[in-house]
Amino acid sequence: ARGSVESSSKGQRSSSLKAESSSSSETKVTDDARISSSLLSACLDVFVAMAKNAPENKFLKENSDKVAAILGPCFTRLMRPHGGESSLCQQVRDFLLPVLSDPKQQALDDAAMRRVNVLIESLMLEAVGSESSQQASSSSGQKESRDSRSSSREEKGPGASHGSFFSVDLIKEAYASFPGIIETFESSLLCLAENLCLKHIQEATSSQRQGGLYPKQGANKIYRQKYPTPVSGILDMVCSTTSIPDISGTATKATANAPEPGYKRQLPAFGTALRSLTTTLRLLASSNILHTFNEARATLLRVISSLLDSSDSVQVVMTAMTIVGDWLLAGCRSGPLTSAERMAFLKKIASFDLSGLSDVALQPISDLVADIVMELHQAFSKDLSVECGEDEVLPIARALLGCSLNPNPQIRNLILARLCTKKEAKEITAGFQDFSPLDLLRQLFNSDFGGLGCRMWTMTFVEVLLSACCAHADRPGSDHQPRDAWLPKPCKEALAKSSVLRVTDESTAFKASIARELESTNMAISTLAHGDFSLCQSLLDSLLSNAWLKLPGDESRQAMIPALEGLLSQPYYSQFIRVPRLVNVCDTVAGETSRSINAVRSFIGAIVKFRPLPVVDSSVLAIAGEKYNCWHEALTLLEQQYEILSLNSLGEKGELLKKATLSAI
Repeated sequence: ARGSVESSSKGQRSSSLKAESSSSSETKVTDDARISSSLLSACLDVFVAMAKNAPENKFLKENSDKVAAILGPCFTRLMRPHGGESSLCQQVRDFLLPVLSDPKQQALDDAAMRRVNVLIESLMLEAVGSESSQQASSSSGQKESRDSRSSSREEKGPGASHGSFFSVDLIKEAYASFPGIIETFESSLLCLAENLCLKHIQEATSSQRQGGLYPKQGANKIYRQKYPTPVSGILDMVCSTTSIPDISGTATKATANAPEPGYKRQLPAFGTALRSLTTTLRLLASSNILHTFNEARATLLRVISSLLDSSDSVQVVMTAMTIVGDWLLAGCRSGPLTSAERMAFLKKIASFDLSGLSDVALQPISDLVADIVMELHQAFSKDLSVECGEDEVLPIARALLGCSLNPNPQIRNLILARLCTKKEAKEITAGFQDFSPLDLLRQLFNSDFGGLGCRMWTMTFVEVLLSACCAHADRPGSDHQPRDAWLPKPCKEALAKSSVLRVTDESTAFKASIARELESTNMAISTLAHGDFSLCQSLLDSLLSNAWLKLPGDESRQAMIPALEGLLSQPYYSQFIRVPRLVNVCDTVAGETSRSINAVRSFIGAIVKFRPLPVVDSSVLAIAGEKYNCWHEALTLLEQQYEILSLNSLGEKGELLKKATLSAI
């Protein structure tokens, strides 16, 4: 009986011990929360002091299990909203950074190091877990009040963002001394980047649906209206709340309830989530993940591509663009991208101006893209066929033209220096000295303006022709006469026709000074034309008609017509370009505010002034007049063509052209 009682008491005692052990695991988190922060801070101070001052001491390694047990509550506090105590974060960083940066010292044993890695990964992926749990609860049909959802988002969101940024920043600092650390956390970093990218794109899309300032491109490839040039867009946005002069000269102040300038409300906040995303992308790009064809490689490329297409953050887009630029500049063979991937990213770079960012926000991105494109063009111009494939010529040329309207005049001059490169020379010249009107028009008419489809790409014609005018100007102290005075030089012609001035040394010096000032004058005119559409149109009419007039003969003009028709037939031009606010107020161009402006309408308006007049395909003009709202210009050109065909007997072909022109009219 005594034995049975003792055995029953032992069974009860063992069952009670099992119950205590099972309940201890359930109350582990509660126990971690009850541990004093001052006690954890004191332990971390000891760890940091020993790791820095006595790395040869074996105390930490011999007590690795206890060190890992102390680090657990510390990471639990880092998961709290706003990242817990800042002092505790710094102490954890100070202790783990030398441990992760120099694994050869073996400050902790393998089991403790694995525990530390698990803690870092759990802290990194806390944002992913909270986001997936929120999605699961919403999909299961659970109904929660708006207050409870907002409170839960405030509790998990900031802490999760701070925790992921703490882990990613710790890995980044350790990577500077030990690059192999990326392989340990590669899968976790990739999962974090994918989820942060998805969340960022969803937020950008929701802000556009709620009436954002500039809705961006979607699946239907419908872009917002752009300004004629980035310079005009910047001026219009900056001057949106300042006083605007009207025709009478009086200043009209903006209304009191006028909206905030676009450049101030366009940029989203660059918080911890976006900082974690950019840092994670840089770490993954520096790893060897792209050198192995697997799902991880495809995921990283998909994340970069999605950010280039849909991100509304300047910092995120610049980070993705920098990574892609490094991949492209690495070359075809030594780089990590395949030929198809290089072509896809080249097209994305060439169309960077089609994004939904404002012109003010696009300034640093456009400078970065111009730098990448110029380096790619430099590599190809040196005939580095090993590094650049022949199929990349057109995308590079399109990207180069896409940068020709950069707001920075110095970058525009560098782009123009590469636009005037002859194919047979394959080198970058200093100007247009060796270019005849035939060379210039052939190069301009056969250019791909897809990167400027939503802009007034005719401004590139003005830039090139003005630069050619400057290049053919007389140089002081030179007996060489310009072989083609095909662009208007009012100052020089006035001096040549003047009967008052005598040919003396003073008059010669005066003419030389005017020739020297011509270059700076043309640069000033070009800068003004970027901000004034009416001046741009006047320059286009004058320069382009003079270049057409100075072509060698009718055969060369006839050979230019197919390229001219192809330029007008491209499908990527924008039908509507945003009219700057100054044009609306001042109404400097008659009729410009009543009808939409676009590059095709501007270009056909310049063709009308060509002498001799080219006979353009009537179907091309009819389609352009219908699609781009330029009936007035197209009808004027068709009527002039019909009159020319009626006055000249061109045989059967001429009769067919005459009937087609009349049908189009």
